[in-house]
Amino acid sequence: MKQPTTEIHRAYCEHCRKETTVQIKSETESIKLEDASYFYTAEFGTCTACGHRATPDAFSEKNQQAFEAAVRRKNDHIISQKSINAIPVMYDIGKRPLSQLLGWGEHTYTRFLEGSIPSKEYSDVLHRIFQSPFWYLFTLIKNATLLSSVAYKKSLRATIRLIEQSCTRLEISAGYLLAKTGVCSPLALQKELYYAQGFSFALLPKPLFENSCQAWIHGPVFTEIWAQFDIKELDVDDSLLKELGGAFGSMLADDDKELLDAISVHVACYAPWVLRNFTHAETPWRNARKGLKENEPSRNEIRQTDMREFFSGIKEEYSMQSPKDICRYMQAMFLQEQQKCDPA
Repeated sequence: MKQPTTEIHRAYCEHCRKETTVQIKSETESIKLEDASYFYTAEFGTCTACGHRATPDAFSEKNQQAFEAAVRRKNDHIISQKSINAIPVMYDIGKRPLSQLLGWGEHTYTRFLEGSIPSKEYSDVLHRIFQSPFWYLFTLIKNATLLSSVAYKKSLRATIRLIEQSCTRLEISAGYLLAKTGVCSPLALQKELYYAQGFSFALLPKPLFENSCQAWIHGPVFTEIWAQFDIKELDVDDSLLKELGGAFGSMLADDDKELLDAISVHVACYAPWVLRNFTHAETPWRNARKGLKENEPSRNEIRQTDMREFFSGIKEEYSMQSPKDICRYMQAMFLQEQQKCDPA
């Protein structure tokens, strides 16, 4: 019967000052980092000649990986190494340009790729980039001057492709509105999307996207994009906004794009809190908030049947034939809002 072979390992022993045969042993290690202790199983080499520790490089690397895994297990907020490795590939950007884009030290991302564990602050940024191509896109166009023209354009193309392949119609509609307006608070964007969906029921007539919105304290909210589009403005030139608008527009049907163009002109012209007040006077949001106090949080869904009925009624009342007629309703709502503020 064939006897099992024992794997022989060699390492440099500092005590013997030469490379020697070592015996591998497993031990439980504990390392304290930022007031927390992390336990993991490590494998060490022991010199067979003198008994001093001499660990082969391959085992030292495995021990480092085991330590990093222990840290990640104990800290749910730490992004995985797999995700860290994926980000430069997803967005077709080098590790150094990516560090520069994020305002970090030139070699910061390189260290993360090599296994260094990011702090919570760094990890949160990486999580957002990994999970949201839109958040990366906003970062890319805001900080375009930090990259070479070649690196910027290459990453922009990759990001647009990723959005086209993986994002929903709601997200693409939001991106198109942002590109058309250039300035958009999360509060305003939510209301613009709400009116886009409402008028799509009346004018197309079909839903612009399948997502439902919720009746939050300050009006309708599509929760899927609340965090993704947490941006106040894009400080970039008009040519880039036009390029982005063209990219997002190519992902939309012609009638959807026509409707969103009208929203960008006739709805986005009003301040976020004005739009918020408009929605508070309308049936769909009010129905979803029945029985709730004014400042009581809610995740109640605004029913699409309510939106369809309400906006179809608006279409008839204001004799709307096409999306450009949205201005009639919005102007009437604004006049009503002014009268509330100045009854005299």
